[in-house]
Amino acid sequence: MLGVAMHITIKTLSGMGYSKKKIAEIVGCSRKTVRRALARMERGEDLRRKRISSIISPYEEIVRAKVAQELSVVRIHEDLLKETAYKGSYDTVKRLVRKIKKESKPVYMHNVSLPGEEAQVDFGYIGRLRDSVGKLRKAWVFCYGLSHSKIDYYEAVHSQKVEVFLLSHIHAFHYFGGVPRIIKIDNLKSAVLKAHFYEPEYQRDYFLFSKHYGFSPSPSRVRTPTDNAQAESRIKYVKRNFFQGRKFQDIDDCNRQLREWMESVSHQRIHGTTKRKPRELFEEEERAKLQPLPGEDYELSHWSRRKVGSNCHLVFDSNYYSVPYAYCGKEVTLQVTEKLVKVYERINPLSQEEGKLVATHPRLRGQGKFQTNPSHYPSWKIVSRTEYQERYRKKMAEIGPSAERYFREIVRLQEGYWSKVIHGLLSLRKKYGPEAVELACKRALYYEAYGYRVIKNILEKRLHLQAWEEQKAQGSLLMSKMLRPLEDYESLLH
Repeated sequence: MLGVAMHITIKTLSGMGYSKKKIAEIVGCSRKTVRRALARMERGEDLRRKRISSIISPYEEIVRAKVAQELSVVRIHEDLLKETAYKGSYDTVKRLVRKIKKESKPVYMHNVSLPGEEAQVDFGYIGRLRDSVGKLRKAWVFCYGLSHSKIDYYEAVHSQKVEVFLLSHIHAFHYFGGVPRIIKIDNLKSAVLKAHFYEPEYQRDYFLFSKHYGFSPSPSRVRTPTDNAQAESRIKYVKRNFFQGRKFQDIDDCNRQLREWMESVSHQRIHGTTKRKPRELFEEEERAKLQPLPGEDYELSHWSRRKVGSNCHLVFDSNYYSVPYAYCGKEVTLQVTEKLVKVYERINPLSQEEGKLVATHPRLRGQGKFQTNPSHYPSWKIVSRTEYQERYRKKMAEIGPSAERYFREIVRLQEGYWSKVIHGLLSLRKKYGPEAVELACKRALYYEAYGYRVIKNILEKRLHLQAWEEQKAQGSLLMSKMLRPLEDYESLLH
């Protein structure tokens, strides 16, 4: 069947005076075909070929709906066989799906950023580098780039933790001498706890960090790489043009070479988009538009949650910090800096309020140490050592003067564990009465015998009822009569 172009050729040759036979020879068809083509053109018929209906044409809308659901070609073919009267092959479905995807290829707008308006941030894995002590560890390159001038800052790090992420930001801020108004992040766990289109949940420390420096974080949409496309391109650029084929002694050597490469190569190249050097464009248009740095840098800290024990203490890094007793058994939020440990009521990460500060302690070094504020205990529990001792002295004084004196001697002789002995003596008062305990203490003082078992034995054997003072005096007199003068022994020797 002749196409539109062939019809036009036949008409042109006919207009030039060629016969139908000659035209048939030239175009390679029969005279009958030439005659039929001329007749169609005279009648003004549509010369375009009619579209032949495919076996899958009746099901095209169904296929389009399933492609929108991101189903595979295999799954779409299986569903058509089960759900419809389609009897065609898998390849037919595959061709239609390829055509639909080609038609629905997304189109993106190029967003132009104003000077000082935006920066984009991301991490890229670069393999293994030795740390400062020579240990081989995984490493990433931190990428920070200003969207208007296309100037960038790179730093090799061994971790993507929040502290490292924030410290790299601070280095970039100081490198450029200011802060943009918006920083786009690719939903990194160092900044975003939970990705959400309308209300993402930020890391608490990153949220406070953004408030301190006055920028607005802008997380990328999930599975939408075009939102942070510049950062992605910068990661590829630094991997291919700096890291590939280079060797480094350690991460410090890497960062030293990386800084030199940024200054001499990356910032001095002609950028493909702006057609200018990033350093020149930055100095001329963007540096003055950045927000000024605050007077002091943000104090890096670690945030976590801890449960307060029944002893009014929580545990962090194997050390113990007191919290007001009202929070026993509850979960609190902990902010730990290099020097301080701050305890807040449990904070909502989305809240812009600082939260109620309930305790502050100096950070302890080592393990197993306690930092206790006595005011965190209930008033009935706050008793000093002197007050505690005075309380039991009065209880012993109520028994009698000998019991009080006995108490003082016990405290003097057994300073570290006197309380248990005194508790035992007070318990004997309930069984034998205060008068018996007073006499037992008096007898024990006379013989200079001290201890709970001493008093208990005296009471059990009823020795406190005997005339023990006279007996001792008589024993001393008898002993004195039995002694001889030394002169008698001297005469015996001579």
